[in-house]
Amino acid sequence: MEEYMNEVERRLMPYIESGEADRFLIRASRSFSNLANFNTGVAVFVLSDWDERRSAWEIMPEVRAKLADLPGITAFPVMRQGFGARIAKPVQFVIGGGSYEELAQWRDILLAKIEENNPGFEAIEWDYKETKPQIQVRIDYDRAAELGVTVGNIGRTLETMLGSRRVTTYLDRGEEYDAILEGALERQRTPASLENIHVRSSRTNELIPLSNVVSLSEFADSTALNRYNRVRSLTIEANLAEGFALGNALDHLNALVKEHLPVTTVVDYKGQSRDFTRSGSSIFFVFLLGLAVVFLVLAAQFESYVHPFIILLTVPLTIGGGLLGLYLTGNTLNI
Repeated sequence: MEEYMNEVERRLMPYIESGEADRFLIRASRSFSNLANFNTGVAVFVLSDWDERRSAWEIMPEVRAKLADLPGITAFPVMRQGFGARIAKPVQFVIGGGSYEELAQWRDILLAKIEENNPGFEAIEWDYKETKPQIQVRIDYDRAAELGVTVGNIGRTLETMLGSRRVTTYLDRGEEYDAILEGALERQRTPASLENIHVRSSRTNELIPLSNVVSLSEFADSTALNRYNRVRSLTIEANLAEGFALGNALDHLNALVKEHLPVTTVVDYKGQSRDFTRSGSSIFFVFLLGLAVVFLVLAAQFESYVHPFIILLTVPLTIGGGLLGLYLTGNTLNI
């Protein structure tokens, strides 16, 4: 990852040298949380003043082209949102369901349909990626019962040897301290380390190798299991091609969900997509409220409920006549 990030820095440094960008921060991992995930990285540009550079919308496709041929990674530019400091793509489409395995299947269906007919989505990404290797421990309950090993003992042993467990506290010079048990870190590096862990039988009081009562299987899972509005969720993010509106993008995704996913699928939005849907749903209400206010003002002015109707009905005709006149005379109207 360090090699990739150095190459990204080398390719983007000309923007600093040309003066179009003031500062350039490059970081791996991408997240600023306590969870270190070093297969992601982020490069943050602080552009110069508007009169000293091109438009950011011209720079973004150029950056995308400079990084497109890097093998092994997916690189894409993202514009910071207008409100707040959050950096996210405009399309933030959330699907919710009963299990993450089910959500992964639905994600693959949507991505396949988008690939078949992509109206303008770019740099598609999702937050549930099976990229983190994990080990699943399966207990042989019959074998454990024969040997007198309880599930509680197995769980506490794994917790202590592979993590840590507070067992008690003690006082020293008026201060209380925790007594924590944990296994040696050098013995936790491979799945084979579990074979060196023993559990005590409640029947014979002997130590039994853990490998006698459990089986291990490796699998890949996501680094984070996200929820949205208390529902297991997965977010699909994307940039938009020039000329492809956010409303059309969300309508397209909703149509795919309605056509190819079960009716139990929960659909929601984040970020700019959520702002768009909220503001879009309120436009009609604001329009009606404006008409009501204008009607009441005119009614108070003319002391009649008939004249305001006549005046309001003539407004669309007046606008249409003005536009028709501009069209017939060959004049252009720039809005």
